[in-house]
Amino acid sequence: MTHLSAPLLADMLKESMARGLTPNLTLTSNSMSPLLRAGDQVQIEAADPATLQIGDIVTLVDRDNSAQLLTHRFWGARAQAGEVELVTRGDRPLLFDAPLPAHKLVGRVTARRRGAGRLALRAGVGQRLNQFLTRLAGAELRWLTGLDEADWVRETAVANARAAQQQTRLPVRLLRKTLLLATTIVVACVGQIASRKSS
Repeated sequence: MTHLSAPLLADMLKESMARGLTPNLTLTSNSMSPLLRAGDQVQIEAADPATLQIGDIVTLVDRDNSAQLLTHRFWGARAQAGEVELVTRGDRPLLFDAPLPAHKLVGRVTARRRGAGRLALRAGVGQRLNQFLTRLAGAELRWLTGLDEADWVRETAVANARAAQQQTRLPVRLLRKTLLLATTIVVACVGQIASRKSS
């Protein structure tokens, strides 16, 4: 089986979107769980970095591993050395990804397919669920780091250091696991209901 490099795959996806197609990708990690899980297919659309909003789920070429694409939540953009960088983070890891140049953006996720069910993320129940998870992830980070969204974008290294320090404290870990379990149960129930209604 031939494996495509992530930059080549990204170019092919962008070209197909420019032709009006809506490609699907299969996820290989649980970093966006519970909304997106390994094995889910996500539909992506072309997106201009300037039109992204906090909470959008985006697919980018990973800087640290150019052999893979990264599908994480967008938290903001910042100017660094004359270049616009996108700040992203998976919902499960507490740490932010290394900021990526805007040209690494492949597209924005618009829907999730799990089994026979499809959940649109930019309208209806799926949009509300995604917005809820964005607020939950933001509250978790504010509580752990004491920083607001603007600080995360400006100082991802500081936010990562504070999150890593807090993560080692037992009460925080226990609370986080409890919140994760409760959120997973709620999201699983809502996702199943939404998938059944849209099928």
